[in-house]
Amino acid sequence: MAFVGEKRRGHPAAGALAAAGLWLLLSLCAGVLGGCAGQTGNGPETVSESGGPETASESGGPERISESGSPAQSEDGLTRMLAASVKITAGGLSGSGVVYEEAEDGLVLLTAGHVLADVTADGEADCSFYDGFEVSCQEFWVFPEADCAFLRIPYEALPSDWRERYRAAEKDREAFDSLEAEEGVFLSDPENENTFGYRFALLLEKWIYVEDFGQYMMLLNGEAEPGMSGCGVYDEDGCFLGILCGENGDKELAVVPYSAADAVYTQLP
Repeated sequence: MAFVGEKRRGHPAAGALAAAGLWLLLSLCAGVLGGCAGQTGNGPETVSESGGPETASESGGPERISESGSPAQSEDGLTRMLAASVKITAGGLSGSGVVYEEAEDGLVLLTAGHVLADVTADGEADCSFYDGFEVSCQEFWVFPEADCAFLRIPYEALPSDWRERYRAAEKDREAFDSLEAEEGVFLSDPENENTFGYRFALLLEKWIYVEDFGQYMMLLNGEAEPGMSGCGVYDEDGCFLGILCGENGDKELAVVPYSAADAVYTQLP
């Protein structure tokens, strides 16, 4: 399946993707505690700050990843996931994202297309990494049909030691292809301040047509909160599986699969 993307420098496409049916997009109204109108949830459970990862609450709150040392160099897959996690704020919306590729001319991030739906004509996207480093991005491509967006940050805009601090999400097509229903997966979770953690979910369907999004997607059973749109989904080894796009209020989560996102990525110049 081919998607046609539009390169933007702060110019949203007319008719940008909007939620349909019962699915809720999980971008967060910036500065509004608890999310946009029509979105529910009281925010993640508070967890202990001693060490990590730690046991999450039984209500499905996030587990916390320890921030000691460099996650980019960790041997643990879920800790490495932290090094690929970003928060993205654009216009009046905020969501999550993934460091997708270390390209020749910059670090490429992936997020849900609707996270960039509120960018003004002369706007930009503000990206925040797990360690608090923030950078503005003026170059991005939006693919409304796939609900994907890619952002490119020039290397000169990053810290000189960025390779030691951040890394692209691990992509293993064999691991993705071998994924089966009923397996557990993990969602990166930006929580509610400048910290990152993860949530557990169960894979219901690896490839199912979701009419409201007009495309084939992965379907999970789990919990998510506003602000998690675009967050990465991973297997237990930390291999990237896709990005979260929405939930239907019945603990069913719609995910753009890695295979679909990668097909879109190949269309970038």
